[in-house]
Amino acid sequence: MNNGVAAVGEMWGYYYGYFLTLQHFGNNNNNPIIRPDALENFTPFQRPDSRDINTFGNPINSMEGWIPVGIVHDLLDNNADVIRPGFIDNVNGYTIEQIFGALRPGVETVQGFRNRLLQNNGNNQQQVVNDLFNAYFYN
Repeated sequence: MNNGVAAVGEMWGYYYGYFLTLQHFGNNNNNPIIRPDALENFTPFQRPDSRDINTFGNPINSMEGWIPVGIVHDLLDNNADVIRPGFIDNVNGYTIEQIFGALRPGVETVQGFRNRLLQNNGNNQQQVVNDLFNAYFYN
């Protein structure tokens, strides 16, 4: 099994699925499926781990797992929050278009996605992007 390809595909699929759900049902606490803070409240696990993605709450208000679902949200948001002890998300301002633009043929690992994202965007915020991926155990 190529868990790198799975991690990249599921990372995008989970994030964008929840993004579209929030767009459709509302980015507020009345959303019947997911709360707006669920992607912010993501706890990464070190690989290997049998817990790929676990969701909590009904509607979903937090997640955890080794598939880095929260990393896409953290590239987009402007919040400097703790990902795990010792790691703060200081990345901000990337766009959906930039992220999707890095998900092209040949990107088969989360690290490959990070490298392509930086390469495509002039190494924008390189140190804090590397720190963010390290926080998700993808260094």
